[in-house]
Amino acid sequence: MRACEVHFDLDTRCNYRCVYCPNFDSPDAPKGPLSLAGFGRAMACLSRICWHVFLSCAGEPLLHPDLRDMLASVHKRLGHTDTTLVTNGYLLDHARRDLVLSSGLSRLLVSIDSVDPERYRSLCGTGPDALARVTSNVERLIQERGRRRWPKVTVAAIAMRSTLPGLAAVAQWACDAGLDGMRVQWLAPCGRPGMGAEVVGGDSPETRDALRRVRQTLRSRGLHFDCPSDSGRAKARSVLAGAALMRNPVEYLVFSARMFLRSRRPRPCRMAGLSLTMLPDYSLHLCPQSVGAVGDASADPAPLLAARIRAGTRALRRQAATECRECRFRTL
Repeated sequence: MRACEVHFDLDTRCNYRCVYCPNFDSPDAPKGPLSLAGFGRAMACLSRICWHVFLSCAGEPLLHPDLRDMLASVHKRLGHTDTTLVTNGYLLDHARRDLVLSSGLSRLLVSIDSVDPERYRSLCGTGPDALARVTSNVERLIQERGRRRWPKVTVAAIAMRSTLPGLAAVAQWACDAGLDGMRVQWLAPCGRPGMGAEVVGGDSPETRDALRRVRQTLRSRGLHFDCPSDSGRAKARSVLAGAALMRNPVEYLVFSARMFLRSRRPRPCRMAGLSLTMLPDYSLHLCPQSVGAVGDASADPAPLLAARIRAGTRALRRQAATECRECRFRTL
């Protein structure tokens, strides 16, 4: 059974300048589209190792100049693998909507942290009409999808001090637009000016109240709610309901169980070997911090990479690497 998920960017460029993104102004971050050379081979390899592939992390995938060819390769090579495309939705025009709907994607995850136009503009560094364009694009995609089962469309919002009061409004828009669910993520400390004060605790009364209102809004219309602060029965219910959004529900449930067991064990690393990262040169790494390169996904055979993933995971769980000291996934 495929036991990993992998994250990579089709294009590391972005048309937004989000205030919480640590990547867009980093001089060390590579800028540009992933090359077509070797892409099909890499996808064929990953389909044998990974149950879930994220086609974007920090960049905007719809900027890729060969988006049609890239998504065609995804459709051909990852037809039986869960695939998620993460986008801000601004470029989701009619032509790109057609590509997304015919690509065989499992999920489209649209990032919208606020449905207040001014708050959205200040967070994303966009023009005043950006939010209206994004929501219109998504609503039209839902209409054009019709009765087709895939892709599922979910909105993702980052919980921070300035967005907490408006998360329920995002949930209400998702309900009214006919989306399939909502995902709330925590703001990761990134060292950018002013962002330290935006980090919120998952157990604070303010946060719990905001998430309760989101849950009630989504539940009233039968939408799925994926929240990292859930635990116990609430998390179990969320995981079971989330299986309906996956092409491979059994692998998703096994992966979720492994994540839960890792979180209960005080080891140096609880993410190594579960969440892989592929860089633009196709090098495959054991975690989101690009620690522990295991080989080239476009050239090395899948059995060799799988063996290296297992060996590297055991090594990282015994002894954390230097880069692990600043990792937000580290078990403290």
